[in-house]
Amino acid sequence: MADKIAKYVPLNGESKYDGKAIVRQGKNSKDLTKYLNTVQKDPENPSAWEKSGGVLWGDTGFYTSAVNDPTTGALIRSPRSPRGDLEDALSQTQNDNAEFVKAHKSTILGKLAPENYEALTLGVEHLYKTGDKKLDEFVDALNEVRGLGAISQEPQKVREYVSNRLKKEKAPAWAIASFARTGEGDSHRILRGYMTLAQKKLEKIMSKEDGSTNSELLKRVFLEGLKKAEDAFDRETDKEDKGDIWEQDIRPYYLALFDQIYKAEDASKSGESDPVKVERNKRRKERRDKGMPF
Repeated sequence: MADKIAKYVPLNGESKYDGKAIVRQGKNSKDLTKYLNTVQKDPENPSAWEKSGGVLWGDTGFYTSAVNDPTTGALIRSPRSPRGDLEDALSQTQNDNAEFVKAHKSTILGKLAPENYEALTLGVEHLYKTGDKKLDEFVDALNEVRGLGAISQEPQKVREYVSNRLKKEKAPAWAIASFARTGEGDSHRILRGYMTLAQKKLEKIMSKEDGSTNSELLKRVFLEGLKKAEDAFDRETDKEDKGDIWEQDIRPYYLALFDQIYKAEDASKSGESDPVKVERNKRRKERRDKGMPF
């Protein structure tokens, strides 16, 4: 096959399973995401422009250099931002990588350990409910934690949530009066209290009696939820609805799987076979870099 000018070609459903290619894909897409974030904050950043050209076209000067007519010398194209190309490349990456996982799902699942499913469940923004009371209890608890986190980022919603929550749980009159007096000042502190309660509830649900993570429960949450989404996709006959189920319900699961298999293959390549340990060691290094003893 002849060499291609466009160097960045995401893995897709027709790609063979190749650990080295997965690692290369994972690193490239992480880099492109970083470059896009940089360009969004600093549109003229020369380093991001050069590195984007290197990954996408194999040419660090692709975006930073002007193009002149070789005969007349007239300017054909001025240097241009890579932002549009980065957005398109990353959008294609998401869909293509999901198709890759779909084609190699059994191989990927066979390479993951039960311990990987905590990261997988937390890596899917909207987990599918299964109808199983125990599994759905976890999904509801996780959604509550995430919902409170989102509210905490919008000050105008914090007071409203706290006010409604205090009334709903029939807080004592003195607490209602206290909140009415201070309102804005106490809202965030009270919300933090609710967030702590929600986090403790989630941790209790996902833990065994000895305090260790219930990996088998999380594995069921992930796999049975994915199966429900896939079944809904197979049953749906409307093309538009089928596309929505793929994009919103199934693809997030597949992208979480791609992220985990990328970490697993990268860990294997570096001599560390357990991605959970890799993440643990990374956190340890970050703590030590800050001067913490452990």
